[in-house]
Amino acid sequence: MATGDVTGDGLPDLFATTGDQLWVFIGYTGGAFTEARMLSSAPWATRDIVGVADIGGDQVPDLLFRGEEAGRGLLLRHGKPGADGGVDLNSLAIAVNSKTGKDEVYGTGGWAAASMPKIMGTPDANGDGVPDLWAVAADGYLYFYPGTRTVHGTRFIASGVGWMSSLAIG
Repeated sequence: MATGDVTGDGLPDLFATTGDQLWVFIGYTGGAFTEARMLSSAPWATRDIVGVADIGGDQVPDLLFRGEEAGRGLLLRHGKPGADGGVDLNSLAIAVNSKTGKDEVYGTGGWAAASMPKIMGTPDANGDGVPDLWAVAADGYLYFYPGTRTVHGTRFIASGVGWMSSLAIG
């Protein structure tokens, strides 16, 4: 997931998972990243990164992800400010290091990969200053979920049937 600059160095960053590992690639220079850092070695195999952006409204990027744990759906991990601006990456690594010390439930039912196969967080699309969500449900419809500071808003259909045949959204 390309994030833009979240570390405060003025260069774009990227978050990725492989198996159970969560990685951040820091400082894209146009030809390479200046650093690759494993943030966590567990349990990312059953999770999807949805977005890394300031959802909480404190000017510090947060991590929004989908977890397959029952009743938890979308989870928000609040970042702490970094020493040199941006986010302290350790606060996004594991829940106990986050600003609140735990992962907050951002959305419950219906977020399992089987019912919502494609999901993507985006910058603010509706003009309220909060990042938003787009998702393709198993029915093939594209849905828009307005973001709020603590939970996602009520979805509405953005486009009709046929989105399941697309490789990705975004």
